[in-house]
Amino acid sequence: MFAAQCKATQLEDGSWRIDGTKMWTSGANLASYVLMLARTNPDVPKHKGLTMFIVPLKTEGVTVQAVHTFQDERTNITFYDGVVIPDSWRLGEIDGGVKTMSAALELEHGGGFSKVMKAMIEAAEELSREMGLAQEVRTQCRLARSVAHLWISDMLTYRSQWASVEKKPNHGFGPMAKMYSSEKFLSDSRDLLDLTAPLSLSKRQGPAGFLNQCYRHAAGTTIYGGTSEVHRSMVAERGLGLPRTRG
Repeated sequence: MFAAQCKATQLEDGSWRIDGTKMWTSGANLASYVLMLARTNPDVPKHKGLTMFIVPLKTEGVTVQAVHTFQDERTNITFYDGVVIPDSWRLGEIDGGVKTMSAALELEHGGGFSKVMKAMIEAAEELSREMGLAQEVRTQCRLARSVAHLWISDMLTYRSQWASVEKKPNHGFGPMAKMYSSEKFLSDSRDLLDLTAPLSLSKRQGPAGFLNQCYRHAAGTTIYGGTSEVHRSMVAERGLGLPRTRG
């Protein structure tokens, strides 16, 4: 985040000119706007010289180029060549973009992936019945374990949301909820894919197709809003009072 290369220069009329390139702008081919953290002051420490903007992707000077990755998933490179936007599209203070971004990340940290985890378990249950596995003890144990992880994820999320609403001290409840949920989504999707193989690997329709999709989706959730490694550090610092480990 602190290595942002797009440069924003304020013009005489107060508007901003944005120049540069942003890699991995997922969804830019579908979205109408992006949130951009741009460098507005190169003469101060990296984290202090950033400002956040809303940038309409239909603005003259914006180019979106496709980048196809694993299994033809699409992300994008976005190019900004003399893109001019009014100051009203700025979010937060000038050179205060990290604080603005942190507020947005705090909201993302406070939630898990319970909705898709629940749908994944239901798909695994349906597929297990289709395959004649539902009455086997090993099947029931593995499904029950996934349900337990779902419930724990919900409880961690509720605690994070309660602490935020009640203005309680921040002990890393949000990072705990997000990290636990994404890590269990990843491990449970792998386990349930294995449980229901080979249909979960070969069929592309119905519960088998959805379960396969969950397995491929889960890996990405461990980096949304910050990687699991970053969240572990945040939990260690805020929840356990350990020394800061990140630069």
